[in-house]
Amino acid sequence: MGWTEYRASYFKSGKVDRKAECDAYFLEGHNRGHFDVLKSVVIGSVYYAAIKNRMRYLGESDSYEPIDDGKVWCAIFLTSISGNNFSYKDMDETMIPCYYDCPESILKLLSDTDNENALEYRRLCREKRKEKKTRSLSALPVGSIIKWTIGETERIAYKHEAAYQFKRPFWMAMDNSRYYKKTQISNNWEIWEGK
Repeated sequence: MGWTEYRASYFKSGKVDRKAECDAYFLEGHNRGHFDVLKSVVIGSVYYAAIKNRMRYLGESDSYEPIDDGKVWCAIFLTSISGNNFSYKDMDETMIPCYYDCPESILKLLSDTDNENALEYRRLCREKRKEKKTRSLSALPVGSIIKWTIGETERIAYKHEAAYQFKRPFWMAMDNSRYYKKTQISNNWEIWEGK
């Protein structure tokens, strides 16, 4: 259950291509012919994929037989890059990894299952997506005031209408001293009623 690290084989624009490295795990080497990658994405540094089994393990003689009706399951890989080295930690949905950003387009491809862990993982991914939609900074109206903390520092900002170099509404500090990008606002924000 540890990490595997090796010298990367795939690069895109001079950087290690995480998606290609993870896809290759299923399509090349000792796994060649055993799996199909139906769809895969990398969100942040986490790889999500709908993987279809193409072989069935027979057990008795360590052999496999080809199958057409293979199950489709979700693979989740944590990834890391150090120079030209690529590291990954491979998991699947039955482990209920604590990474719930798997897109609906992948979840829709997965086979039906009775595995309680896999069902719970799929539910948590869908629940997180619903929560993101309801807790969207973009959905708040202009004039909304929010507060959040970074470490022990409390920040308060209001949503300013589009102006200056901004084509969309943006978040401005209450004293108008600076603006905040959405990425600078932590997920612990809440609507501030003011006191």
